[in-house]
Amino acid sequence: MAPLKKDNSQLDITLGVFGVCATLLLVPTVILSIIANHRNQPLHTRFSAPEDNACAGKNPLPPNVDCIHVEGRHLLEKANVTKTDPQDGYNLTKGNQGNIEVDYVPNTEPYWSSKMCPVNVHWHMGTEHYSLGEYDENGGGPQRSQDQPTAPDNQRVRPGYRCHHFDKNDRRFTTPYLWQHCINMQVGETYEVHWPHSAAGACGTFNQYQTPFYDGMFCNLD
Repeated sequence: MAPLKKDNSQLDITLGVFGVCATLLLVPTVILSIIANHRNQPLHTRFSAPEDNACAGKNPLPPNVDCIHVEGRHLLEKANVTKTDPQDGYNLTKGNQGNIEVDYVPNTEPYWSSKMCPVNVHWHMGTEHYSLGEYDENGGGPQRSQDQPTAPDNQRVRPGYRCHHFDKNDRRFTTPYLWQHCINMQVGETYEVHWPHSAAGACGTFNQYQTPFYDGMFCNLD
């Protein structure tokens, strides 16, 4: 039995050496990863020059107009926009029946079978759609002031509706989190995530994902 003990001892030593080496290699890798993720670098396009982006400027729509405020309504009239579209903010309250007549038919097929691909992922602070008692003007969240700087470069955004789940006494909604890939986000806040798809996107290519996302939506529009 003595040789067996000797072999086991050598095996333990060998495994120990490999374990130490792996740990020594892993530690600097983790440190470098953390440093890279937490550098406060501005957002920028993946293209060194706009002309390298095959989808740049492909958005055929007029500029966004704030149709809520009076000062924006004359721009709607100037652009000959006489009605809202189905994509606009909608009342999703259970039982609500809309009264806007539209000429569009919803796509009920899987996106992949409709040759559609995602062209962007973005989110809004608060919801742009509305559901009474679920996410509405009475929802709660972390303390904030209206039109506070909540976007890169101190841009001001108008918050949307909020959910009703926030509880200031529940650590799930108040424990700070070190965001690694998002900017100016806060635990406990309401965010509406959009994942726009398009059959006219540059699907399966380097140009598929775009910012602004409308360029991606209409990149291959004939």
